[in-house]
Amino acid sequence: MLFVVLHEMAHAAVNEMGLPVLGKAEDAADAFAATRLIKIESGVSDRVLTDASQGKNVPTRSPQRQTPQWRPPTTPSENS
Repeated sequence: MLFVVLHEMAHAAVNEMGLPVLGKAEDAADAFAATRLIKIESGVSDRVLTDASQGKNVPTRSPQRQTPQWRPPTTPSENS
């Protein structure tokens, strides 16, 4: 949860302060959160960084959806 809060704080800082972002905004927010956690240097921050690097306890924005596969339209059989 701490990683998520810091990640969202990064988005807020970029928007409120008009900070330039080179590359993807999500990558920049992740990098900000990671560097802040490294700077804290505590057991909690170490665990949060480890979990985040493994994709644990990080909510996804939306559930993964299966893309429907395209299939040619069926035609009625000639013998029906």
